Amino acid sequence: MENRPVPISLPAAAEAALASGRLIEAIKILRTTEQLDLVQAKQRLDAYLAQNPDLRARVERTSREMRGKVIKWVLVLDGIIVLVVLYWFFGRP
Repeated sequence: MENRPVPISLPAAAEAALASGRLIEAIKILRTTEQLDLVQAKQRLDAYLAQNPDLRARVERTSREMRGKVIKWVLVLDGIIVLVVLYWFFGRP
């Protein structure tokens, strides 16, 4: 008899959150719908993603894109702050 892994299922809302790359929201949904703690919810999602490599790749790609956007906006905000400080100290009459 083979030892096949039991397919893991998730609530539809958690699957939808994962499909759109929102891993943290999927964890929150799992925690509230199934009364899991943070570690259990994360382990369950990791096991689900291990069974679905296409979804895992999509989640990782979305995560990289979001990090890139956040870094871009942080750099823009830093540039604005530097310009304001320079104006404050050197540009005022």
